[in-house]
Parts: sequence; structure tokens; C-alpha cells
Amino acid sequence: MFIDIDSFKAINDRLGHLVGDQVLVAAAQRLLTSARASDTVARIGGDEFTILCEHLDDARRDLVALARRIGTRIAARMSTDKNPLMVTVSVGITTVAADEDADALVRQADSAMYSAKQRGPGNYHVWDSAAPNV
Repeated sequence: MFIDIDSFKAINDRLGHLVGDQVLVAAAQRLLTSARASDTVARIGGDEFTILCEHLDDARRDLVALARRIGTRIAARMSTDKNPLMVTVSVGITTVAADEDADALVRQADSAMYSAKQRGPGNYHVWDSAAPNV
């Protein structure tokens, strides 16, 4: 999964980098509590995170459920100093076959995330190699 905080630049520009940093910390904590203990959650830069999930019973179903859970938990009101905020994320989802490489996986999840963003804040999109993605 590739996760991007919606309108993060506007948060930084309007409320300052300290608040932006508080949003990043709160989002990271909520991602960690949304994922399973066996999942790998990482911030890859700026306001972008990834989650690697292995050994899923039904990958598409389980990842969509995780994306929905993340969306609900991130969208819950965040309080930063004096600023209550509503924050949303866009989530790109992909699954990988045993012979695909990690770079392809990240590109697919990133492309799916941009497709989610095109639908508006707080959405997710599942990568489909047969369908046009952004």
C-alpha cells in the first residue's frame, strides 16, 4: 500500500511546519495501530507512507479492509496544539506475484494512489494491470 496525506502542503503552509510534523506523527501512530503486528509500516518521505502486508488470506479483500480502516482512523479528528484538524489520506493498493520486483510493486501502488487522489480526498484505489491507471 502507498499512502499519502491529502492536502499536506496546505497544512504546512497554513498552520506551519510544527503542526505539519504533529500531523505526520499522529498519522504514523494511526497507521501503526491500523496494521497488523506482522505488517511493515514505513514513512518513505514527506507525507508518504507504505505498508507491506504478507501472508494474507484474501489479498484484495484484506487490503481493501485495511485501506478503509486507515481512512476511518486517520479521518478522526486530530488535535495539534490549538488546531483541531480533519485529515484524510489517499491509498494505493497493489498485490504482487512471487516473480515481481520491489520497484514494480512500489510503482504500481504509487500509481494506484494517484488514481485514488483523482477521485477526491480520502479514497483508495486497487491497481489493475489490465485497466488504465494514472
